[in-house]
Amino acid sequence: MKKTPLIILGIGILLIIIIITIINSNSVVGNKEILSEIDRISNLPYNEVVYDAVNAKDLELLVELTNEDEIAKSLVDEAVWLSSNDEHEHVGHALFYLGEYVRKAEDIFCLPHELEHIKIYVEHDAMELAEKQIR
Repeated sequence: MKKTPLIILGIGILLIIIIITIINSNSVVGNKEILSEIDRISNLPYNEVVYDAVNAKDLELLVELTNEDEIAKSLVDEAVWLSSNDEHEHVGHALFYLGEYVRKAEDIFCLPHELEHIKIYVEHDAMELAEKQIR
């Protein structure tokens, strides 16, 4: 009888661990492979502007690694779009925020960054992306 509260507590802790594991199963938080890939891409040689030689092929592994996490996927998709549309100096923004998300589980909102990217989308007539960024 005296062990019943300890057994209930143990079962409770076990259930919490299982629930947290299930909830975070699609999360990229703490994924060292993603952080390593961000570092690799960040250290690629460039011509005039950092990231100006980065293309969609260079970002393929990040696309694959982040596919199941909505926030991470959005940031990588943004980096791919920026690279594909010759907005190379902004690729680093998306990769920086991806790295922060993976390291700290924080989806950082930076108003100047968001506004700058909305402006870029509008300049490229990518209104759907601009509207998504606004949301």
